[in-house]
Amino acid sequence: MIQFSNGDGLIRRKHLYRQLSDILRDGILSGAYMDGRLPTERDLSATFGVSVAVIKQAVDILVSEGLVYRIPRKGMRIGGSASHADSRALSRPMIMLFYDKGRTDFVKLGHSLYSRIIDSFKRRASAASASFSAIEFDLQDEMFLKSLKCRKNMLAAVTFFHKHAKALRPNLSPEIPVVSVDHCVYLMDDIEPCANVSYVACDNLAGAVSLAEHVRGKGHRKAALAGFDPSNAFPTNLERIEGLANGGFDCNKMPCAICPDSEWLQKIIREKCTVIIAFNDLVAIQVLNNLHYMGAKVPDDVSLVCFDDIDPLVSKLMPPISAMAMPCEEMADAAWKSVCGKTSGANASMTRLPYSLVERDSVKAITVPL
Repeated sequence: MIQFSNGDGLIRRKHLYRQLSDILRDGILSGAYMDGRLPTERDLSATFGVSVAVIKQAVDILVSEGLVYRIPRKGMRIGGSASHADSRALSRPMIMLFYDKGRTDFVKLGHSLYSRIIDSFKRRASAASASFSAIEFDLQDEMFLKSLKCRKNMLAAVTFFHKHAKALRPNLSPEIPVVSVDHCVYLMDDIEPCANVSYVACDNLAGAVSLAEHVRGKGHRKAALAGFDPSNAFPTNLERIEGLANGGFDCNKMPCAICPDSEWLQKIIREKCTVIIAFNDLVAIQVLNNLHYMGAKVPDDVSLVCFDDIDPLVSKLMPPISAMAMPCEEMADAAWKSVCGKTSGANASMTRLPYSLVERDSVKAITVPL
């Protein structure tokens, strides 16, 4: 039996049927029931692990909205506003992308990896005559996860986070491919690779090595890290730190700041740091802006380079910022091929894609001190 808390520690079962009606409504409007009928109340009860009485209450709401009507001895048919929808659209195979409710802002930002992947999948799905839907969900929402079994026309499930793939996989039919797209493939103790899941990520380690070799090739030996907190680092940044170390930098001695304000920037310039390595576009833009208000010039007073190169401002500022560009389109392409190939099997598939260096005007060559 699924139960939900309203936040005060008390279990409120009376809201269960409303949540179930929301899930069924979403399935109806997105074309999950291609044959024009809902499963029987007994089947829905078994699927969601709730009583038939709760199912009846949920369906009653849909009946009052005109989305469902009951036919004696024949079951429940979809009707009303849903029956007027384009039948071809409802029968199209659906690719569903799932993301965490806590990451909604990141998904909506045009300069994020997630929004770029969503835009790419929308274009590809349209060209393939498939429908595409991006859905936010909560990993703790067992009712929602169980509802996925009712989506008969799902072609594939895509998610941005590996923990989501782990939650989705057992709730989908084995023939439906699950693809996880993230900045890195980090397999910690609680996030083991799942069978029949394709993982797509950036090769942060190799990208950071290439960035370090480029900067050192320009003569820079003393660097500072902006947007990095060694006490609370994301796995992506830990891979980048390892890559910078492999590329020749002693990261343990490099000054770093999660929020590079003017005071910190003045300090690293006094300490003769010749290049700032920003761990994402937004931090690089903040660094350039603060340096400008300080009266310091890039690259005359200090050079600047960053990871990602997703935000278009990076290439439009003065000076445009050199970057190790994240392979967003290549990641979308690899994920799409996994979707179309319907890869299945006992082993997890992992694809790591390389960054590419984009040289602009923010890094100058200097003479290496003897």
